[in-house]
Amino acid sequence: MIVVRKASSDDIPRVFEIEIEVTPNPWKEHYFAAEIGNPLSFFYVAEERETNDIAGYIVFWLIDDLMELHNIAVASQFQRKGVANALMEFMIQVASECDIQEIFLEVRASNAPAIFLYEKFGFIFNGVRKNYYSKPREDALLYRRSPI
Repeated sequence: MIVVRKASSDDIPRVFEIEIEVTPNPWKEHYFAAEIGNPLSFFYVAEERETNDIAGYIVFWLIDDLMELHNIAVASQFQRKGVANALMEFMIQVASECDIQEIFLEVRASNAPAIFLYEKFGFIFNGVRKNYYSKPREDALLYRRSPI
């Protein structure tokens, strides 16, 4: 069973391991530490209840009545086990509780599993940022979900 809880500084080493494992151009470890102290940021981990292992994480920001998904990842051993769904459901629940009007995100054009996940949760394609990502250079697809 997966439990979503607020991330702490003790979680950062495991979060960073997951980030390096599954992300082509990973965030630096200190980026995650900065999220913990950022008043706009909501940084949560998905923890496997029986083992207390961190299976994934999500970082999103609330700015006025908007939400931006900044990062979501699931460790490879936990993929296809509902972890990403639990994290997305949690984010959308927070959006609903905070009267958020729109959620925005961007995703690598080649990341078919993430695109499938976002569309499953009602996100609609909203544009392209050419050559947005590096390592490798790639377009970002923009998505939004509205209303909540």
